[in-house]
Amino acid sequence: MAIRSAITSTELIGRQPELNAAVETVEAALDGSGSVLCISGEAGIGKSRLLDEALLALRDNGRVPPTRVLRESCLEFDRSVPYALTREVVSALRPDGPSSTDGVSAALALLDDATSGARSGESGEARRRIWERAAAVATNAAGSEGLVLALEDLHWSDDASLAWLLYLAHKDTPGLALLITCRTGQQHAALEHVLAELGRTRRLVELELAPLEAREARQLIATVGEELGPRATDAVAAVAEGNPFYIEELVGVARDASPGSTDGDVELPLPRSLLDTVRTRFTDLDHEVQRVMVTASVVGRSFDVATLCELLDCDEAGLTSALREAVDAGFVVEERAGTFAFRHALTREAIQSQLLATERRALHVHIATTLELAAKHGGLGEPERLAERAYHHFHAEQWEAALACYVRLAERANALFEPRIALVHYTQALDAERHLGSTRDPGLRLERGKAHEILGEIREALDDFEAALTVAGESGDLTATWRALLQLGAAWTSQDYDSAGHYFDEALCVAEQLDDPLAVGDSLNGRANWALNAGDPVVAREQHARALQRFRALGDVPRSASTLDLLGMAGVLGGDLDIAIASYREAITLARELGDRALLASSLASLSLCDLSFQTWTMGRPSLEPGAGIAAAAESLAVCRTIDWRVGEAYALIFLSFARGARGEYVSALAEAHEGLRVAEEIDHRQWRTAAHCALSAIHLDLMDPEAALGEAGRALELARETRSAHWIGCATAYRILALVGSGHRGAGSDVADAPSAPATLADRLLVLAAAEAALLDGRPDEAYALSMQLCPAEADRWRATPRVGLVAGRALHRLRRLGEAEIALRAAIEGAEAAGAAPLEWRLAAALSEVLRDRRRRAEAEEWLAKARMGVSMLADQFDNGAEAHTFVRRATSAMPEPGETPLRAEQRRFGGLTLREREVAALVATGRSNREIAELLVLGERTVESHVGSALRKLGFKSRAQLAAWVVDVGLVLPTASEPSA
Repeated sequence: MAIRSAITSTELIGRQPELNAAVETVEAALDGSGSVLCISGEAGIGKSRLLDEALLALRDNGRVPPTRVLRESCLEFDRSVPYALTREVVSALRPDGPSSTDGVSAALALLDDATSGARSGESGEARRRIWERAAAVATNAAGSEGLVLALEDLHWSDDASLAWLLYLAHKDTPGLALLITCRTGQQHAALEHVLAELGRTRRLVELELAPLEAREARQLIATVGEELGPRATDAVAAVAEGNPFYIEELVGVARDASPGSTDGDVELPLPRSLLDTVRTRFTDLDHEVQRVMVTASVVGRSFDVATLCELLDCDEAGLTSALREAVDAGFVVEERAGTFAFRHALTREAIQSQLLATERRALHVHIATTLELAAKHGGLGEPERLAERAYHHFHAEQWEAALACYVRLAERANALFEPRIALVHYTQALDAERHLGSTRDPGLRLERGKAHEILGEIREALDDFEAALTVAGESGDLTATWRALLQLGAAWTSQDYDSAGHYFDEALCVAEQLDDPLAVGDSLNGRANWALNAGDPVVAREQHARALQRFRALGDVPRSASTLDLLGMAGVLGGDLDIAIASYREAITLARELGDRALLASSLASLSLCDLSFQTWTMGRPSLEPGAGIAAAAESLAVCRTIDWRVGEAYALIFLSFARGARGEYVSALAEAHEGLRVAEEIDHRQWRTAAHCALSAIHLDLMDPEAALGEAGRALELARETRSAHWIGCATAYRILALVGSGHRGAGSDVADAPSAPATLADRLLVLAAAEAALLDGRPDEAYALSMQLCPAEADRWRATPRVGLVAGRALHRLRRLGEAEIALRAAIEGAEAAGAAPLEWRLAAALSEVLRDRRRRAEAEEWLAKARMGVSMLADQFDNGAEAHTFVRRATSAMPEPGETPLRAEQRRFGGLTLREREVAALVATGRSNREIAELLVLGERTVESHVGSALRKLGFKSRAQLAAWVVDVGLVLPTASEPSA
């Protein structure tokens, strides 16, 4: 026999406002406010738990020690015993010592008289004496130290005790705080009178506890059921409906239902405690009321009077009377005139469980027949009652009718873009089909798979698509085979591009066999998008263009719109943002006209890449208004959340973070990247997990935290290699190199030693940028400049169009001592950064220009630009609420800048380890392998002077040998000034 211990949470979840209010009310009552705290709510909602926490908080803050709390509870049979609660309170307040017991004894004697056989003749004066004596006991117990009187389950209290409590509350005794709890829906007339009177006199503070919100319920499930998987968690959350007690009970049931398994489809039997509670209360009802409730439980959670009258063959007046008793007993509530609902789904199930299976089935047959007849005659509203008909057909085991209803319901949900609802209906349809003994329609599995995919349940989607492919193959259905192959290709893009490519190729072959132009066009789109992510934008654009031509010729607007969305991404990844913008704008317009919210969300989020973004900042600025990308991505996110599209939500969040980060909105960018990563991890979408880590790497790098950036880039690269996406492998590699450069790691560019000479893709461009930064760090400014030229457009304002590339080019020209060209490049890049709203680039460019101007001996201008750079950093730091984070960012950013007022000579020495110009000249010649005598001859110096310069350089740099000095010269890229530019 299995023994299960009770499961409870050690953490109070979702009740902090109520807890604060409870503590404040009790403290005010102890100070003489006269307030009475009432905690109300349905059974299991957490009234006692909130009371526990409030008393604990009062103890911890030193206001109420445990010895000053009296806690009593009413029991069900107390309703029939006058003064039952009053007696318990008075007895419990008897002092421990022998003194001062007269008051308690006198009160108990009066209570004994009142509860004797003659109590029916109790006079008003006698009641008054009891109230006064019992109240005096409570007042004396409060004394100077105070007393908290906590009384639970007052819905079971006797009327006499409630009258006494009302009297006690009106005495407003300083130091005495009254706390009560009661169930909503079970408040009898005497209790309702007490609460109403306390409310009228402004003494009542009522905290009615609502069910936990979905997020809070899942938090509680995670706390008490850590080993439960997503499906079991969903099952518990759905059945418990936010009731904490039910959650804790059902977690234990779920564990027992699937021992040794962390997840899986879970059928949750009713907890024994709930069954016992409901059955005990149910047997107290009149027999006719029981019959009504049993029938209603089969009808559904919600039911109407008209349907019940027809099923029970009774008149409305008699049924209304029975329902009133059920309402008073707390089983049902009146939703609106003529419509009632069970207070909780578990209550309904507990009542229904008393029927035999054959009885339930017979009732379902009767109800289904009634609904069908009413639908034919228009009596019950066909569309509104379709779900009810489907439910009753299913439980009546009328499988054909159930299948037809559930398919119609799923199609309706699809039309409204409600994938979660569609998923439920397709699952029910497939279950009905299974009962029919066949797997006739692969389309059902395909449609359910699509719903799974929209919700981010990729593994479940793949299972459905594979099953559909098998069924289609067995039946020789070539069209269904093609659809399954195409869906498998699309689903695998989130996991493994090699597998995706295989399915897309097969889908295209089958489409050509079908000789269906629409199928061929869809297959071309799938194959093209795969080619794009595999690093071939030329093929992608060509195949998308062919598909678009087909769809436009056939007048297929929805497919044309989807193809434009895909063509836009081909433009982005292929390095042509103007084509991308035109495609996305047309796709967005068509999506709005069609009401296709998923397509709209996709195109809006992708449009953000055409504005300033970490992903596309190596490309020339297109004709998109600054900030339009962020606005588009934000709208996309709102749409995705409206339609519950988890994959789209992750996508919108991540690319919104790329865009915000490039504008220096770091706090928002980090929050969105982390949220996007969380969603992508929940749905196991590896491609978007990769993208999220890339975004986090880029943001941390911009925040001058290369170590964090390197960790994120490493995780992105690992995931990209798993999915075999050439695009994301290239992006992740580029961010990793940039992070290594930021850490000062020389030789970081070795990963892109063969960087493409004519970068054709977005990933290629990021890799070339990374290679240029690495070349600068490794002392190869000529190579860095050459690489930057590969990235810039040919026009004269190239650096204005690509300010991020202009930063690299300007710094490279500075190192090459081509100071005039460096100044021109940096000034143009600053104009471009300002126009694009790229605040992080602005301060970096300003700092770089300041150093160039110092070397050109224009010190006043240099100081002005340095001040702009520092001001830019300070403004970016203002967004951080955490002062330590802001300080760290400012310190890291300004550490690479010269100090204000620093001379060019000092700046140059700082840059090269403190070596003077002559020492740098000598060091550079040492690196060529020349001896001191040869160096002396070249520089027209004495050999002993050269020896002195070598020794000084070694001391400043902490080296011990000429070989170390020579290696340092190579590492820092030491280049001596040319005759054409003034030296430092």
